[in-house]
Amino acid sequence: MLDGVTNAPGAVDGNAVQVALQLADVVAISTYAFAVSAIILFAMKYIPGLSIRAPEDVEMIGIDSHEFHDEEVGDWEMAEKHNHITQDITTSLRHAGSVGKSA
Repeated sequence: MLDGVTNAPGAVDGNAVQVALQLADVVAISTYAFAVSAIILFAMKYIPGLSIRAPEDVEMIGIDSHEFHDEEVGDWEMAEKHNHITQDITTSLRHAGSVGKSA
């Protein structure tokens, strides 16, 4: 009774059979989930319009271009300005540090 309510013995109480039963359940559920997922994916392969992978021509031009057409995805102008400012500050600090050391 680790939680004070449950009176189900387990490995802590010396009942290793419970752990073996739980491991068997895990294996059974994992096998079932894999098999059902494989069947569904295999069926989707043959149903038109339900393919998982994008067509090759769309992959070649880029999926974003296909989905968003002429819309620009992301505005990098702010990031570029920030990068230039950060580089300018870093250069100024390095220059100031080297001036102080030579004096």
